[in-house]
Amino acid sequence: MQAGRRAGTSYHRGLAAVVALALVAAACGGSSSKAKSSTTTSGVSTKTTNAVATRTVTVWPLAFVDSTPPKGISTRLDVQMGPSPDQKLRVNFSEDEVSGTGDQWRAAAWSAVTVATLLTGSPLRGRQFTFQLRGRIDGPSAGTLMTIAVVSLIRGDKIKPDITMTGTINPDGTVGPVGGIPYKVQGVVQAGKSRMLIPIGQRNSPDNSGKNVDIVQEGRTRNIAVSETADIYDAYKQFTGVDLPRPGQPGTVSLSERAYQNLKAKADENIAQVKSDAANINVLPSTIRSALSSTLQQAQSEVTQANKLETEGLQAGAFNSAAQAALSSSAALKTGTLLETYFTKGAAAFVTQLNGSVAINEKLTALFETLKAFAPASISDVSALIAAYANGTDALSLSNYGDNVLSTIKSARTTTEALQIALKGAFLKEAALGVINYAKDVFDVGRGLGGPALQGTADVAGTADFFRKAAEANLTAFNTVVVDSAANQAGISNDQATARFENNDLQYALANSSVDVIEGGIDKFLEAGAADYARLGAAVSLYVRSAGLLDKYYSLQAQLDANGNVTQVFDDQALSNALDLAKTQVERSVSLLTGRKIDPTIEIGGYEIAGIEREGTTDDKLTALEDYRSAFLTSRIIAYLAGFANEGFN
Repeated sequence: MQAGRRAGTSYHRGLAAVVALALVAAACGGSSSKAKSSTTTSGVSTKTTNAVATRTVTVWPLAFVDSTPPKGISTRLDVQMGPSPDQKLRVNFSEDEVSGTGDQWRAAAWSAVTVATLLTGSPLRGRQFTFQLRGRIDGPSAGTLMTIAVVSLIRGDKIKPDITMTGTINPDGTVGPVGGIPYKVQGVVQAGKSRMLIPIGQRNSPDNSGKNVDIVQEGRTRNIAVSETADIYDAYKQFTGVDLPRPGQPGTVSLSERAYQNLKAKADENIAQVKSDAANINVLPSTIRSALSSTLQQAQSEVTQANKLETEGLQAGAFNSAAQAALSSSAALKTGTLLETYFTKGAAAFVTQLNGSVAINEKLTALFETLKAFAPASISDVSALIAAYANGTDALSLSNYGDNVLSTIKSARTTTEALQIALKGAFLKEAALGVINYAKDVFDVGRGLGGPALQGTADVAGTADFFRKAAEANLTAFNTVVVDSAANQAGISNDQATARFENNDLQYALANSSVDVIEGGIDKFLEAGAADYARLGAAVSLYVRSAGLLDKYYSLQAQLDANGNVTQVFDDQALSNALDLAKTQVERSVSLLTGRKIDPTIEIGGYEIAGIEREGTTDDKLTALEDYRSAFLTSRIIAYLAGFANEGFN
């Protein structure tokens, strides 16, 4: 619920606490009884022109075959770019074997195209990319190589013939970890290459016996120079000898005075609400106060941080922390009143109060009516509108998930279990109401700040369609790489694994709910034109949320405690590098906006709070990474809608 975040990430910890509180509070009422790919490359491409030329680059994916003994191989992949027949962004796959590629491979190719498009400022429409594979392969580890291939096609840079690499591609352009590297060195030899890049932190990688192998030394024995790489910028330079342009200037970003005062007023309102909620909680029965204490303490901690940030001049961050605090305290108070009704008046009164407290559709309708009546006059207004819709559609996703939880009450085996389900579902919907209120605040502080007028007709529908595809590519990758793998290891169905992940990770549950919102759930509230902005906001939310899931469970291989909090990651250096890259991306993209007199209040909000979070726990650092990414993404969207997305890239 931070200004620079789409809603789900920003209230991540608050909602987790709310759901945990539901279960704790309920307990007060009683107790119950293929080959996996990596890549190498060769080939050239000509310089791009304004028209979309048809050209091809050849790459050689690496793979390891889990045979006895395991072995590394390579196979040929031709990547072609050309004009799209219907002006949509298209990604095609051509195979010479039945089921030659799997879901993980295809998701990685989609991710490669979307990341390459964003990092080059290329048009979101009008191009078609075809991946033509020889043989069979699956897995995401060709991701970075495919991204390099697509970027080289877009830019027309030549790829050096002697270099190869393995590594997944993350949505922010960092290189993610892969398996089977000791065997893939053999595939490099087969491909006839002499240099190999591997993901940072994987120099010492285990073979199938669990023994660590020094990949640099293993390469030397085969006359291959192996080095680690952290991100697409470094990898692209090593592949082409050309620096991938990074427009804008890194450095401190700051708010305008008008935006500062708007944010301060809203922060003060939220802090006052927390004080009022705390006073009302303190008159509840002691057993209920005890159950609510941890959430109230969290809210008060957020108020302390808000005051600290304001003292340091970080008013957008202060606004974010105050809004988080208000969400937590409001949810705690509503929890307490529901429980008091249950204990003093019985289950029937509890249900009556529950049904009357969550009039979510009416609130959403009122919010969307306000937003669709607003005609953005400036580019800054567009930013505020997208952020408000992002939070509004996230509230809808949250409410829908709450409905799904409540629908399972009929299967409860005991009265206490039914109460637990009812409380959890109710708190999800109450939290959705909090997000609606936050959407109103974001809209109020972000609009009317002046700046350049919005010229012409922005391609909102096309931009929304692009990010929907990018988000679904991320979610598909997560489902195939993480959820399906977990199902196989546990010997359960994919549906059962999905249900387990949804129950344990609210962000994953909201990601799945968001897909339904994007694909039609929003239509009952908005007609076509307004729905385009809403779908864009929802797509941004889903993109950042799904990217965060990939970071958490795959790229950074986070370890979780019993409460679902991240305690450590596979490679601290990889996380640090990702944070540094993401921070710089925000600074550069925001500087492009401020250089055009655009006031990116919403984006600066996420930047400020991320700077605080990255100094906290490992869980905080992952949240900071999502905040940076959201701020970068929305900054780039503004540039696309305003018509200068390619500034500095050519």
